[in-house]
Formats: sequence, structure tokens, C-alpha cells
Amino acid sequence: CTLIYTACGGFAEDPMTTFAPYSDSGDVASWAVQPMSWCIERGILETSGRNLLPEETVSRAQAAQSIYNLLYGSAALS
Repeated sequence: CTLIYTACGGFAEDPMTTFAPYSDSGDVASWAVQPMSWCIERGILETSGRNLLPEETVSRAQAAQSIYNLLYGSAALS
């Protein structure tokens, strides 16, 4: 998320509102709060139900899906 966020010049409106439904939002590193929030707001990052799983390793397939969502998602760069 940080790479995508930086490359797109993103700005998350209110990360705490975005993270409200997720039980593990407190596990998100402080440097990743804005990028993850921005990616979630735009549907770039797919979450696992009510979990963000910020400490899990991202698979190649998950990274590819995020890039696909960025390029072809309806709300990606709005």
C-alpha cells in the first residue's frame, strides 16, 4: 500500500473512520496508517472480513490483485 500510495500521491481523508470496522486496526504501523486507509477507501486493498491482517506477508497474487484494482478499479484514483 505504501508504494501505491506514494506513487499516486494519495491522501487519506480520515484513517480512523476507515479503520473503524476492523478489529486489528491497532496493529497497523504508524507509517502505514495513511497508505492503508487510502488503499482501502479506493477498493485497492482487499481485506479479510473484519481484519486488515497488517502483520501478514502479502503473496504475489495479492500484490497483483492490488495493482489490478488500482489500474482497473472504478474508484481507484478518484
